[in-house]
Amino acid sequence: MDKERDFEIPHSNVQRILKANLPAGVQLSKESKIAFAKSAGIFVMYLTAVANDFCKENRRQTLSASDVIDALKEIDFDEFVEPLEKCLAVQRAETQARKKAKTEKGSGRKEEKSPSSEVPMNNNMQADNDGKE
Repeated sequence: MDKERDFEIPHSNVQRILKANLPAGVQLSKESKIAFAKSAGIFVMYLTAVANDFCKENRRQTLSASDVIDALKEIDFDEFVEPLEKCLAVQRAETQARKKAKTEKGSGRKEEKSPSSEVPMNNNMQADNDGKE
C-alpha cells in the first residue's frame, strides 16, 4: 500500500462523520473528503506522538487513555477532554457489565452440569417414558 495512504482514515468513515455533522443539503466534493481523511490521519499521528511522549516520561511502553487525555490538553484541545472522559466512562461501564454477565452466565452453566440438576431430569424422563408405554 502507498505510504501516503497508510495515514488516511477510510473515506467511508470520514463521509459518515461529515454527513452526521453538517446541515442537510450540504454537498462535499471528492477533494474535500480526501482532505478531511488526510487531515484526520495527520491529527491522529500527532496526537499519538504526543501521547507517546507522556508514556515514555512515565517509563511505560503501553499508551493509556490518560496519555491521550494528557496529549489533548498539551496540544490545546481541552474542549475534547470532558466528552472523551464521558465516552470512556460509558465504555468502561459497558465492558464491566459484559464481563459480569459473562461470569454469571458461566456460573449458570456449571449449575446446569452439576450432578444434582441431572437427577431430576432423568427422573422426569423416566416418568414420561413410563406413561407412554
